[in-house]
Formats: sequence, C-alpha cells, structure tokens
Amino acid sequence: ICDMLLAFASASETESESNIEHIKDQILYVVFVLGIFALIIVLQGHYQSKVYDTKKLEEILEKYRNDEPPNRYEKFVLPEGTKKIAYVKDTKVPNAARFIIEREDHTAGNLLRMELHRDPNVLFSGYRVPHPLEHKIWLQVQTNKNSSPIEAVDTAMTEILAEFNAMKTAFQEQVDKSEYY
Repeated sequence: ICDMLLAFASASETESESNIEHIKDQILYVVFVLGIFALIIVLQGHYQSKVYDTKKLEEILEKYRNDEPPNRYEKFVLPEGTKKIAYVKDTKVPNAARFIIEREDHTAGNLLRMELHRDPNVLFSGYRVPHPLEHKIWLQVQTNKNSSPIEAVDTAMTEILAEFNAMKTAFQEQVDKSEYY
C-alpha cells in the first residue's frame, strides 16, 4: 500500500493520465480488500461470541451443502432422549427463567407469550427462535414475588388448553346444528 501511495504521490505531471488512474484503481482495490478482511474478522468474533451450538449448525449446513434436504419430521418429532421443555433459571434477574421448548415455532411461542401477558403476576414474557434451522423456541418469563415462572407457564398452558377445548366444543355444536353435515 505504501509503495502505491508513494508512486501516486511522486507521479509527475509528465506521467500519463491513464497511469495515474491505474494507480488510483489499485489503491482503491487494496483498501476494499482490507475492508472486507476487517469485516470478516469482526463478524467471526461476533458470531463466535453467540450462544449458538456451532457444531449443530455446521451439521445442518453440511446437509444443505451436500444437497440433502432435512427430513420434514425433524420439525416436530422429538429425538430419543430429548426433553420437550427445559428450564433454565436466570441468575441475573429475580423471579426470571428461560424455558427451552423443543420442536415448536412461532405459533406456540406467540400463544404462550400472549397468554402470559394476561397474567397480572407476569412482569415480562417474550420468546425467540434462536435460529431458523433449529426447531425450538426460547421463552423468557419474569414474574413478581407472588408467583414463579414455572407457575405462570403452567397456568398459561392450562388456560390455552381450556380455550382450545371451548373452541372445539363450540365448533362441534355448530357442526351438529348444521344441515349440510
């Protein structure tokens, strides 16, 4: 880079315009390549600091690289030895926990989040899918001192099941009344 800059700075007026433009292009190219290298280094450091299971992601990406699409059942069938729900207590925030729910997506995450928002003892509830190729959600819940996150999630699930049963009953009543069935 220094040689190119010196050549550009020492270019006399007698040098052709095309030679000066060529040196400018070389300098811009080198600066561009250095910028790309810097970006790659920053991104590698950023992604390595994440909580992602890099081995699992590499296995998934390797399947795509080898043109092996993932089996559709992997989205909803639990592998042997895997728990449906894992509980991780938050050590930084009082009365908070993360629930890792396997083989679920935004449908279940949003249902649980909205039902938890109805509970007056819940201070915060939110969820996220850690990666689009991982079939799990992370549900974060914080409650006040009158309740625990486990109780809040249990109550929310019970309420959702009650709503589903009420919808099923109402639907069945309408089907039974229908003259087209």
